Amino acid sequence: MKRLLTRISRRRFHFEAAAIAAASFSPAPGLFGASPDSRAQPTESQSQEAANFGLTAEQVRGAEAKLASAKRDFGDRLSDEQSQRLRRILLYNEKMMASIRAFHLENGDPPASVLKYFEDSRRAG
Repeated sequence: MKRLLTRISRRRFHFEAAAIAAASFSPAPGLFGASPDSRAQPTESQSQEAANFGLTAEQVRGAEAKLASAKRDFGDRLSDEQSQRLRRILLYNEKMMASIRAFHLENGDPPASVLKYFEDSRRAG
């Protein structure tokens, strides 16, 4: 019976792990298949569209990052019209998420649906 697992030495493992780590921090734009076009600056109409939603620069960058990720995964299957529609949807979602993100919560906070019992002081007497 042939062995299914291949043996790897510690030295080879460390070498490959270091190479992967170095490649992930590399500023080379085409390293992982990202074309230089995907890093292009937004056009005037795209900037105007983002301004219409009333988004901050950070929110626009978040939407653009999600769009770049979708293009990286599905770019060959998306037409230009679908890509523009996806961008509008992502910008709108950022607008909706802004109000949710503005509400500060901690990990220990109970859900809003928990009922709290308040004893009526008028009935106590």
